[in-house]
Amino acid sequence: MSDNICEKILIEAYTGAGKTTSIMNVDPEKAMLIQVIPKRLTFAEGVNWKPWDGETKTGSTMSVARLRETASKNKISFVQVLKAFISSMINEHKKEIIIIDDLVYVMTQSFMKNINDKGYDKWNELAAEITEVLSIAYGIFADARIYYLTHPEEDSNGKLKMKTAGKLVDNLVTPEGLFNTVIGVQVKEGKHWFKVSSTNHIENYKSPMGMFTDDLIPSDLEDF
Repeated sequence: MSDNICEKILIEAYTGAGKTTSIMNVDPEKAMLIQVIPKRLTFAEGVNWKPWDGETKTGSTMSVARLRETASKNKISFVQVLKAFISSMINEHKKEIIIIDDLVYVMTQSFMKNINDKGYDKWNELAAEITEVLSIAYGIFADARIYYLTHPEEDSNGKLKMKTAGKLVDNLVTPEGLFNTVIGVQVKEGKHWFKVSSTNHIENYKSPMGMFTDDLIPSDLEDF
């Protein structure tokens, strides 16, 4: 077992900015893509990403719906099932890269489940759940990475932040504060790049000091 805590990275980018395409060069044999909305990967190598088969222990994709069904069937929380699945993929099946696509819809599903509840309890529960989802890496000791793909939005001051289910959630949790590495996507000269540090007061990107020598790096999770 590694002495390192599993690394986690938050990637914020608008729809069409190339978040999913950044997976293209990742070897599906060493990765697990957890999809909130199962969809065909729009690059040629996407055909190699097959749904996880619990009997043969093969595959590289898993739908959040399947995990939620397991949680409901066993009367345990979704986060418990998600963490157990990720831990199993890393420790038992030697997956080095876990990708959750898309974090915004994880929150949306949780919110819709409790939409008819009155009062502030549902907001507290939602904030607690998203914090737990973002903290899954704690307690997993392995040389592995968990990528959270999500969407940004502007706050009332025009500064970028991770999109959540609303201001009541924002008042309870600041997702970026749970990460050492928050990156964005920028298009330059017709190519997509990861932006790994902020170069203006609007952005919220950051990475450990000395990790990168440039603000922009290739939009490639395998190369990352």
